[in-house]
Amino acid sequence: MELRHLRYFVRAAELLHFTRAANTLGASQPTLSLHIQQLEREVGSPLFDRTGGQFRHVRLTQAGERFLAYAHEALRAVERGKEEIAALNGLLCGTVTLGLNNIFVGRVMEKCIPAFASTHGGVDLMLRMGSQDELEIAILDGSMDLALAWLPAESREIEMTILFDDELVVVSGENHPLGELPAVTLQQLEPFPLALPGRVGNIRRLFDTACAKQKISPRVSLGIDDTAARLSFVEAGHAATVAPRSAVVNRPRLRISRILNADVRLSAGLLTNKGAQLASGARRLFDELRTSFSEPPSSHESG
Repeated sequence: MELRHLRYFVRAAELLHFTRAANTLGASQPTLSLHIQQLEREVGSPLFDRTGGQFRHVRLTQAGERFLAYAHEALRAVERGKEEIAALNGLLCGTVTLGLNNIFVGRVMEKCIPAFASTHGGVDLMLRMGSQDELEIAILDGSMDLALAWLPAESREIEMTILFDDELVVVSGENHPLGELPAVTLQQLEPFPLALPGRVGNIRRLFDTACAKQKISPRVSLGIDDTAARLSFVEAGHAATVAPRSAVVNRPRLRISRILNADVRLSAGLLTNKGAQLASGARRLFDELRTSFSEPPSSHESG
């Protein structure tokens, strides 16, 4: 079995079209078909259903669907091996994919990426934003090397490294009644409309759990996942929200109120796959992130 067999198979499986796959690989369609046939003989089963014709769309067989995951894994292992050998020779290279909760994008772009790029210019960085579920799935299927997110992770197959601890706070505009209060109880929030994350991720789950324990039903007037957009909405005076304290930085028109008598603490950290070894470039980025996020940024607080 040759690596090019696997590369041809993976590209054909991604596009489900032999001619298009061959074109993207710089090969002819008959050459691609021949390599896939050789691979099928070696694994002992058809990998594609060709009833539509080799020059048109094809479908993966059940065997092809199962083999695809192993082909991806094998190609990734080879790339990691090449990167490790390059690292032994003093050269970091390859591509590192970092997943992010949108709250962290600004700080990563400002602090981590420039520092990493200046010292490891041979490593290409791919940044992908996503929800907690999307980040975990990508970590587990190997399409993402590491992710920066709120903890905990749902899957036991994910390793969690805490970077810093934080707390949820009430965030309101400078003219909002809550903005005059340095601290509030959950009961005091009930009369006010809130803009909260629409998806039940770690932040929304933490807030909902705290409310449920005190039998409080908050008024959710708007569900919006993007933190920056939610804070802008609050800044305009339309509602209040809850957010991690570290998310409210460089926003002097926002006011922060601590939440009293409720456990609303949370942690931010790095997610990695327990079953996968980080390549050298990913390990260096891991260390850079751990250094940069060792302390949460200061934020403007009312009162």
